[in-house]
Amino acid sequence: MSQNALAMERQRLGATLETVRREGVRLLYSQQGLACQTTDKRRVVELENNPAMAERLEAFVSRYSRMQDTIGEKLLPHWLHAQGERTTTLIDTLNRAERLQIINANYK
Repeated sequence: MSQNALAMERQRLGATLETVRREGVRLLYSQQGLACQTTDKRRVVELENNPAMAERLEAFVSRYSRMQDTIGEKLLPHWLHAQGERTTTLIDTLNRAERLQIINANYK
């Protein structure tokens, strides 16, 4: 990779990292709105009668999903490209990041 291409990739990485940081701030805000709540079957059924809580839960799930997508589809590929790595699919990106111990897929 040329120096110019590497510099551009690092710039993309920095911009994407800033996006993930902002998404994390919003996710934390949503989480704090749910911190005192447990989510079990009864609460899920009650969401129909509690639109404010349903909206908070929906905002949290939406923000979590968005941040996860940004990390998997943008941040990790930009980071790998800045390291001279090439990826093709999301699963390839995740597998490579796991092998490099950037992420841990061990769900014990």
